[in-house]
Amino acid sequence: MSQIQSFYEVNPQTKAILSVAEIEYLTIVLEEDKQILVRQTPLQMIKAACLEGGASFEGRRKAVIHLTGAI
Repeated sequence: MSQIQSFYEVNPQTKAILSVAEIEYLTIVLEEDKQILVRQTPLQMIKAACLEGGASFEGRRKAVIHLTGAI
């Protein structure tokens, strides 16, 4: 079984962030060559990645809606 991490930083090797309903972890992160179990929710990881990139999650969400017309 994979080791469970408390935190994960989204990076260029991150291929997918999957929400799961497990007692010990809330997310499975898929990288190119491994699977990582994480206690953070997917939204917590995505919001942290947005802030590291110099924007808020809400700001990026609004920008995507504006640029794509999606709701």
